[in-house]
Amino acid sequence: MDGLLKIAFVSSVIYEKYYAGLTSITRTYVPPKNASWKVPFPNYSPAYYSAPCDANKHCDPEKLSHTVKFNSIDNNVDRRSTGKKYSINEKGLPLNPNGRTGVQGRGILPFYGPNYVVVSLITRSSKPIEYLAVKNADTDLDILNMPAEFVTMPDSVKITPKAETVIKEIMLKSYGNKTIEEIFNKVTKKATLLFRGTLEDERNTDNAWIEAILIQLTDSNVRKLGLADVEESNNPLGLHWTPLEITELKAQLQRLVAQAHLSITDSAMQQAREFSWDIRDQGTAGKFKTFVNILANGVTMVNIVLTTASLAG
Repeated sequence: MDGLLKIAFVSSVIYEKYYAGLTSITRTYVPPKNASWKVPFPNYSPAYYSAPCDANKHCDPEKLSHTVKFNSIDNNVDRRSTGKKYSINEKGLPLNPNGRTGVQGRGILPFYGPNYVVVSLITRSSKPIEYLAVKNADTDLDILNMPAEFVTMPDSVKITPKAETVIKEIMLKSYGNKTIEEIFNKVTKKATLLFRGTLEDERNTDNAWIEAILIQLTDSNVRKLGLADVEESNNPLGLHWTPLEITELKAQLQRLVAQAHLSITDSAMQQAREFSWDIRDQGTAGKFKTFVNILANGVTMVNIVLTTASLAG
């Protein structure tokens, strides 16, 4: 089954009958016209579900025993949404900005409100262009098999923590700690934000949802990160270099942005971004520029264009 949900109509989503594949939790059907919280739905009384907290992971309890500061940073958890501030209901729980989902509670997500997933696109200018793909993912978020990980403070993360740990351990075979830190500092300083927004995902509920941040880190000269001898067999994540299909990447980005319910203000901000990729394609020097053009007319419409501009010399 496709990891990302099917988009139905213009602003509604077709969810599976059972929440996140759990046959004991049946979603209440939400007609497209009643998806928005602004539209009255007097008979709406969906099932409530909050999974027990894993002892090894930080998450909100089923019933909040303290006042959570939603729409802000609270106890090292960023509870701000990418878009505008979300509403809080009479029970003190946040409301999914994308509307009703047919299930209340935290679901199987760690926190009420936004749950951030950072996705890392790590490329090197080899022939052909390659990126680090992961075999053993633990987020159920499949974006070209890129490393993806839930984080609590997304603005401070440029590369998924687990991928960073694995790569550094491999690089220790050839470099000292100081050199490795210098390499990572140089690469992360040039990190490029490719996408930031909400995701339509089977784990979403009325009160908890996923927001993704896709960041690219590139070694344009294959002199730093690109030299890491990362093979599927030498690390627990199954990280390995694999050819990057630009067409498929473009399609994935189109899907991500198309399903992100951005406000008109956020659309304008996204439109203003221009991303440059200093990478090589099939041995030909080139610079890939990503333009995210968003036209808002009540409902966000999105186009992503990847163009190749040849470099002199």
